[in-house]
Amino acid sequence: MTPIVKGTTAVFWGRVSGKDATYKELGNNRRVANFSLQYDSLPGEDGGRRKGVYINCSAWGEVADFAQNLERGDTVLCAGYLVKDDYRSHKENTDIYQLTCDFISVMH
Repeated sequence: MTPIVKGTTAVFWGRVSGKDATYKELGNNRRVANFSLQYDSLPGEDGGRRKGVYINCSAWGEVADFAQNLERGDTVLCAGYLVKDDYRSHKENTDIYQLTCDFISVMH
């Protein structure tokens, strides 16, 4: 599904991919969960297998507490704001963004 983006606010709908969400407690009552979301696919080269389109997602605090239970293959709706990953953008010579989730819902 095509994401909805207005400025830095975005809504993505797709499947948790790669692996289950990871969860860390960072001290001072700060918690973060990270996962990758496949939200679209593009035609493969020369009619080959389709290639996934992904965005890395993070969630903090109470949203992280919910996200820690996300498993590979879960279909989720995520809303939040886009943040440019300057380190990876420079390293890979392209603009790479991450979604910081303010809202996550598992779709059944």
